[in-house]
Amino acid sequence: MSSNSSNNLDPTLKRLRFLKKRHTSIEPIVKEVTITMTHWVVHHDCIILTTIDASRINTKSDTRQYHTITGTRDI
Repeated sequence: MSSNSSNNLDPTLKRLRFLKKRHTSIEPIVKEVTITMTHWVVHHDCIILTTIDASRINTKSDTRQYHTITGTRDI
């Protein structure tokens, strides 16, 4: 008599395993990226750069999303 180990699993675990198999990750496709430096400041031997990243993401609505990026650079 052979036993199948999957029959011994809790029904909740079986359901979770089933849902995991059906889940697919969504990865956006970047069609266009424009980075423009809008502001810079020298502060304590460090340059602070502020930019706006305008990325057009390929989605159903095909909208434009803007993100503000701030970074520092030692001088």
